Parts: sequence; C-alpha cells; structure tokens
Amino acid sequence: MMHTHKITVYMADTDAGGVVYHANYLRFAEQARSEMAADLGFANHILMQEHGCLFVIRSASLSYHKPAKCGDVLTIHSTPGKIDGVRLPFKQQIFCGEQHLTDIDVLLICVNESFKPMRIPEFIRDAMQSEKLRLAKSS
Repeated sequence: MMHTHKITVYMADTDAGGVVYHANYLRFAEQARSEMAADLGFANHILMQEHGCLFVIRSASLSYHKPAKCGDVLTIHSTPGKIDGVRLPFKQQIFCGEQHLTDIDVLLICVNESFKPMRIPEFIRDAMQSEKLRLAKSS
C-alpha cells in the first residue's frame, strides 16, 4: 500500500546554494503523511479532539542521494509498515521525475493527551491496511 503526494519546491525551501535545505525533506515527508491521513479520514489535528490520540515521531533516518532545487516538482511516496501496538513505521521516498532524491524511514508512536503511548485505534489500523490507502488521491 502506498500513498503519493506532490509538492513544488519554493525559494523559501532552499539554502544559499539554491538547493533544498536538508531539514526541509522532513517537512515534506510530514506534509505527505498528513495528506495521507486526511485522505483516509483521520487528520492528525482532529485525532486528539475526537479520539484522544495523536502521532508523534519517535525516530527518523534520512539518506540523501541527489538534491532538489527551486521549481522542482517532487513526488513523495509514503508506505506504512506493519503496525505494532503503539508503533507505526513509514518508508518514504522522494523523487523529482525519475530521479530518486531521498529515502526517509520514520517511526511514529501513538500517544494520548498526556503524551503517554497508547494502542493505535482499530479504525486507523484498518485504514492503513485497506485498499482505501491504495485509492487515496493526492493534490
């Protein structure tokens, strides 16, 4: 199951060398995961209000292969891994056309309002493992 999201790189995303500043790849990945959650019907900002939970990043690992530049249209592929209790791993890849730019491995943890780990709700588990993810559209 994979979700795809496209973004355009703006001048504010780049450094003095005209390439995307390294930390912005994490922001792009976050935006793609947020869009995927919204497409599946559980935007992160609503999870706390309606379900008493939200996802926080436990760890992230990035591998850079090629730089992105201002004006590039990037495609971010987000693939959730096997849900394990409170953990939701993601593998994300960023491309510009056919060029593979970045690999990102992110581990999300589901937490309650006190930021204590809690089991991922069943409706999220079901959505992440369903055909609905395959059909989710991006802008």
